[in-house]
Amino acid sequence: MTEQTDLQITYRFVRASEIASMPKIYYMRDNHEFMVVPCDPGAAEDILRQEFDEGYTHGILFCREDPGGFVLHAHGHENLEEFIEEARKLIEYLKRTRA
Repeated sequence: MTEQTDLQITYRFVRASEIASMPKIYYMRDNHEFMVVPCDPGAAEDILRQEFDEGYTHGILFCREDPGGFVLHAHGHENLEEFIEEARKLIEYLKRTRA
């Protein structure tokens, strides 16, 4: 994986073979729009914090491909740090089980 930084945006380039083995993680916003979250705890944290900053503070993080079927609910700004910590744990778990 290579990284390139432009202004304040970090782009991550991965090989197609790496992408195929990564589980798809989604964040469903309060308005029921979906976005794919990378299977990288640091990148996912950045995206989830941005979602909270934009007001999407009651969404759901989930992975359809996970046999355990985890679903993590966000409960507003007051629980942001707890939500981020649990999201990191779940993403690390998915990475380990897919390696």
